[in-house]
Amino acid sequence: CFNVNINGTLNLLEFLRKKKIISFNLISSVGVLSKSNSLPISEKALYGPTTPYAASKMSAESILQAYGDCYNLPYHITRLFNVYGPGKYGLVISDLIKKLILNQNELEIHGDGEQIRDFLFIDDVVKGIELVSLKGLNKNIYHLASGKPISINKLASSIIQYLGLKDVKIIHTNTHFNGEFKRWYGDNTKLKKIGFKSTTSLKAGLIKTIDWFKNK
Repeated sequence: CFNVNINGTLNLLEFLRKKKIISFNLISSVGVLSKSNSLPISEKALYGPTTPYAASKMSAESILQAYGDCYNLPYHITRLFNVYGPGKYGLVISDLIKKLILNQNELEIHGDGEQIRDFLFIDDVVKGIELVSLKGLNKNIYHLASGKPISINKLASSIIQYLGLKDVKIIHTNTHFNGEFKRWYGDNTKLKKIGFKSTTSLKAGLIKTIDWFKNK
């Protein structure tokens, strides 16, 4: 994480700082922010990473901001919340779908399932990144999020329904990862001001993702 996110960012900035570019758009993470921030999480939220990955992302943001000031390098920072969709392995949605395809009788859910998250379909994420790159204000941060919170338990129920399953036994581990956020969802008001609009509902996105996993 540190080699890619810090040294990788530094190498790119060193390569580009003497060139005329439209903008350097750093793809960052909501994880750079403190758990103590109020919800929904806005771009004004305070830093406070709780994992090494998040710390490396925060460092990359700081390096970019310093280069922006020292070398007048135009930049944007786009923080992602939870991205999902066809082709995406890892994280909770793909994990739940794979588990249910392999075992239609029971589903293990990490923690108590009451964790709150914010999910955005990959097509909307790509459009959002492009929009920030082309229309975002220079030296600004944007939160790329749906702004629609949902618990993991409700998410799992929806996936079970769209898979056409019934009587699935839910098992909660009731344990949490160190550094894990219990609740997060984003405020995308700033992004909407430059024209962002999510076009894929969670239901439509989940069905597309389920179909992709079934075909795989």
